[in-house]
This record gives sequence, structure tokens and C-alpha cells, in this order.
Amino acid sequence: MSELQNVQKGVSYVYYGLYLMVGSILVAMLGAGIMMALPTAGLVLIAAAPLMIIAGSVLSFIGRIKCLSVPGDCAATGVIYTAVVCDVIAILISAVSWFIELPQLVSTLSALLTLAASVLFLIFLKKIAAFIRDSVSEKRSSSVLNLCIATFVTMIIGVFFPPLLIVAFIVMIVGCIIYVQLLISLKESLKTA
Repeated sequence: MSELQNVQKGVSYVYYGLYLMVGSILVAMLGAGIMMALPTAGLVLIAAAPLMIIAGSVLSFIGRIKCLSVPGDCAATGVIYTAVVCDVIAILISAVSWFIELPQLVSTLSALLTLAASVLFLIFLKKIAAFIRDSVSEKRSSSVLNLCIATFVTMIIGVFFPPLLIVAFIVMIVGCIIYVQLLISLKESLKTA
């Protein structure tokens, strides 16, 4: 099935995009660390970090677009299309905000659309895992969704009780690790499907 091959490539792009974004944090930290000894090299590394974030975001977006080729008989079709539409609207709002100062409500809408796109993509991954009968990836996607909800709730409560913000950060890290495992396992399952 060439549709599943495209979905597998799409999931791979999202995976590598995520690595670029996480790598940008490490590169920025390394740049800050060597700034005293080698200022030029430190500045180059720090300047490379935002470019890595942009490249990772673009790669992830292309990956989601490749996932649009999901087989028609899969229940995930509507979910991935909605996720990509949310992404496109958020990107358009961000692009317009470079030229025009937008109201705070529109900026908040952009952030909410990005969040919605991420959650919808996780739901898509769960549905595609169910479609190819990959129970391990299906369970991982459910775990990541639950951890996202737990992080969100803990952060809201953490506004009133700040020590909970540490718990939210730890839950978020665990969610990210499981998300990486999900992308790896689903990539391999899609290859053999």
C-alpha cells in the first residue's frame, strides 16, 4: 500500500523534525557553555539553534502533510486533515503577525490551534496504529494523550500552587520520551504493514 508508505515517511519526518527541535536546545546550551572560551564559536552555535527549530518545525509540518495520504478506509482521515488545517491557519496567523500587529485574542487563537493540531496528530497516530493492528503504538499514543492532559491540568493548578509546576515539567518530559518511542515503533510498524 503506497498510502501507508507515505504515512510512514510522514511519521519519519515528524520524528526527525522533533530531533532537530530538541537538538536545538542542546546546541544552544553548548554554545552558551563555550562562549567564555570561544566567543565566536559560541555565538555561531547559539545562532544555529533558532534555525534548527525552524527546520524541525518545517520538517514536522511536511510530515503531517505526507500523512494526508492515509488510506480512505482508515478512520483517521478526518483527524489528520483537521490537524493540518489547524496547522495552516496557525502558520498564516504567525506570518501575518510579522507584518501587522494582531490583537492578543488572535495570537492566543494561533497558540490554541497549534495545540489542537498536536493533539489531533496524536489521535491520528492512535487511529493509524489501530488500523495496522499495532497495539503497542496504540497504547503509547493513549499514554501520551493522557500525559498531555495531566500536564495541562497540573500547569493550571500550578499557577495557584507553584511547586506543582515541577511535577508538570516532569510529566511533560516523560510524555516526550514516550512520544519519541511512539514515533519509532509506529515508523517500524508502518514499514512492515
